Amino acid sequence: PTARNGLKKIIELYDGSDIPTQYKLLTDLIELRYKEIRPLIRREVLSNPSALVRHEAAFGLGVFRDPTDNDVLIDVMLHDGHLMVRHEAAIALATTGDADCLVALERVAEESEISVVESAQYAIRQISLKSARAKAAGM
Repeated sequence: PTARNGLKKIIELYDGSDIPTQYKLLTDLIELRYKEIRPLIRREVLSNPSALVRHEAAFGLGVFRDPTDNDVLIDVMLHDGHLMVRHEAAIALATTGDADCLVALERVAEESEISVVESAQYAIRQISLKSARAKAAGM
C-alpha cells in the first residue's frame, strides 16, 4: 500500500508538471522499471504534446519488453507526427521480438524517411533473429 500511495503521488505530481519535469520524472520511473507505471507510459506515448516525452515513453515501453504494448507502439510508429517518436517506437518493437509486428514494420521500411526506415529494418532483423534462434532451439 505504501508503494502504491507513493506511485499515486508521483503520478499526480507528473500530471501537474511542465514538460521538462514530466520528462525527468518519466525517465526516473522507467529506470526504476516499476511495471505499474505502464498505463502512464502508454497514455503519454499517445497523447503528450511534447515529442521528447512521447519519444521517452516509447523507449520506456521498449524497456518493459511487453508484447501487450505492441498495439500502442505500432500505432505510434505508423501515425505519430514526429520522426524521432516513430523511430523510437520501431526500436521498441524490436525488443519484444514479436513476429506479429512484422507487417507494420515492413510497411514503414518502405517509406522514404531514412531514420524511420533504418529503425524499422533494424527491428525486422532483430525479430527475425529471435525467431530463427527459437526455431533452432526447437521452440
